[in-house]
Amino acid sequence: MRISFLFLLATLAVPASAELYQWKDEQGRVHYSDLKPVGTQVRTLPQKPAPASDTTSSSPDDSQARKERQRRLADILRKEDEEREAQSRRAAADRAKHQQECLKHRKYLQEIEGRRIYDEGKNGERIFVDDKTRDARVREIEQALAEYCS
Repeated sequence: MRISFLFLLATLAVPASAELYQWKDEQGRVHYSDLKPVGTQVRTLPQKPAPASDTTSSSPDDSQARKERQRRLADILRKEDEEREAQSRRAAADRAKHQQECLKHRKYLQEIEGRRIYDEGKNGERIFVDDKTRDARVREIEQALAEYCS
């Protein structure tokens, strides 16, 4: 939020007719500038055409264009903040799901450790699996633990 505020302050000095560019650096941070960076893929942000004005005086049209530009920038930043929050919520939900799966597989592995395991037949009877099948299932559980508990 602090960076957003500083960015908005910096845009006050930028002419209303300048283009805005957005890009991500190597660390994935989003940057904005009125100067097009070299050697990186940039996105030109949409703008409405600035009203024609005399460059020697500051007219109400310049002020209005500047306010409109600041409003658009604030909208863009708000949308990006909302998107980051949504991604954060999705990531938290994924972590919670992984944690539940991890606990479920750990509990099952503890239950079958040192015991014979079985499947249920059509009539509910127990059909014990052989050692080869048991070992394969234990390996599957260990793979799931590696995936969900890391």
